Amino acid sequence: MKKMLSLIALGLMFSVTFAQSSTTTTTTTTSNNRWRLGLKVMPGVSYFKSNKSTMSADAAGFAIGGGLQIEYAMTKTASFCTGIEIMKHSGTVGFPDTTYLYNNDAFKQILNRTYSIQSIDIPLSLKLKTNEIGYFTYWAQFGILPSFAFKTNASHNNYSDGTSSTEDIDTYNDMAFVRASVMAGLGVEYGFAGSTALLIGINYVDGFTPTTSWNGTSKTLSTTPTLQSPGVVKNALSQNLSSKYFTLSVGLLF
Repeated sequence: MKKMLSLIALGLMFSVTFAQSSTTTTTTTTSNNRWRLGLKVMPGVSYFKSNKSTMSADAAGFAIGGGLQIEYAMTKTASFCTGIEIMKHSGTVGFPDTTYLYNNDAFKQILNRTYSIQSIDIPLSLKLKTNEIGYFTYWAQFGILPSFAFKTNASHNNYSDGTSSTEDIDTYNDMAFVRASVMAGLGVEYGFAGSTALLIGINYVDGFTPTTSWNGTSKTLSTTPTLQSPGVVKNALSQNLSSKYFTLSVGLLF
């Protein structure tokens, strides 16, 4: 995984270097029209959705992220957008009263828990924008969002005996390393100094591949409090969660 993330980072560094090289070897007009770089932060609200009766969305959580945005203008009103983002999102998931969590060599009947996912995202999208109206340019954006999870955990586990735990439980083996989403957004740019602009937008991300592991079963959740072999639950819970979140993008484009 570390090698893959390193390759992604190197590829993006090459893109930035190439963009800067293009800036120094082309005319000012061409440079301003072709390449733009930006930095942004993205606070928001997230939740999980499931098409399995064994899991259900209980409550929304928080999303927070940020990163580098790279735009290549294909025409005056259409650009290809990519970049690299670090995103963290969460949500609370409920279970039927026949669900058991195996942790610390013991089973406990679990009612709900809050999942948290941290990932590196590589947006690949088309950005369409209006001509500048005053100092404002309005845009719409849509595309796909590959994500690579590097840390996942569950906390605030609530049990049927009335107890709860805020201990972070590692759920990496229950989650997919790679997932894909569709993304869409609307927003505005406010130009205030040459090619520099303030970026504000609202974005929606809708996962169409599972956030949970693709084999569809949990390593720690079971429908019976029984072990199949040491450390392996019997009658593993059938699971399927997909990630959804809305974020507000605020940043600067250069």
